[in-house]
Amino acid sequence: MMIFLFSRPILLSLFCAQITAQVENDENNQRLRRLRKKKIENYNLFSNNDQLNLENINHDIRRRAENEFFGSNEKLVLKLAGGFSFPEKANANLNSCGITDIERTQQMKEIINKLSPVSPKNQDNKAQRKALNWILDTDKKFLCPASPSLIQRFAAVTFYFATDGNNWRKIKTFLTSDSECEWSGLVCNIKGVIFKISLDSNNLGGYIPEEIALLKGLRVINMDDNNIGGVIPKGIGTLIELKELDLDSNEILGTIPNEIFNLINLTILDLNGNNFVGKISQKIKNLKKLEFFQIDNNDFTGTLPNALGVYQI
Repeated sequence: MMIFLFSRPILLSLFCAQITAQVENDENNQRLRRLRKKKIENYNLFSNNDQLNLENINHDIRRRAENEFFGSNEKLVLKLAGGFSFPEKANANLNSCGITDIERTQQMKEIINKLSPVSPKNQDNKAQRKALNWILDTDKKFLCPASPSLIQRFAAVTFYFATDGNNWRKIKTFLTSDSECEWSGLVCNIKGVIFKISLDSNNLGGYIPEEIALLKGLRVINMDDNNIGGVIPKGIGTLIELKELDLDSNEILGTIPNEIFNLINLTILDLNGNNFVGKISQKIKNLKKLEFFQIDNNDFTGTLPNALGVYQI
């Protein structure tokens, strides 16, 4: 039989060591509880935000735990912190644009609403709303907010819906995932900018939307022999490169907007066979390059401007 004798100083030392270990363990437990509490509070605070905010919170929790307890021993920190699960990838819910789908929708709406002459927010602007929704939800091209062709594509799609595109006679390719430069009736230059709309005799109806003014590179608009109504949008007057405007044999109403006479490069203005009224403005003299001007079979009144002659209309 073996008997172990411990001196009093040794027993006291062991007892103190146990107390010290217990105190340290209690302190660590308290810190872990504080850590969990901070995580829960932070999570509740940002639970309605996107995945990126949550990832930032998780990263901050990791850093605090590492610094406060065990340095770089991440696995041990996570284990002691109660097994919190952190996303492995910050871009788990990001799309090909590098943002979430919600962010993509919000940013694209903001861009369109700022640049579109007629905001899609207005519920009466059905063509504009349809165009925006098509680009956001249906278009397989999946444009990003920073895509150079966003505005051009939106304008082309709006034009399609505004002129009753579903009833066009010749719809070989339109509203496809291809570039809008490949769509029927649209012609682009080598830079991918639409410079020509050629859709004559195609059963276009509806009206010409203001968004046509977003196609700043337009040089030719040929839409004669259709059923287009409404009025000529004033925004056409901003298409300074426009050389040909052929809208004869339609159902267009109202007067010729004065903005038309800002098109100093215009060589052809063909408006016969519509329902135009009023007088021809003296401002037509601004169109110094005009070579062909046709306005018969309308309801104009008065006399022709001096620049064109003195014949009675």
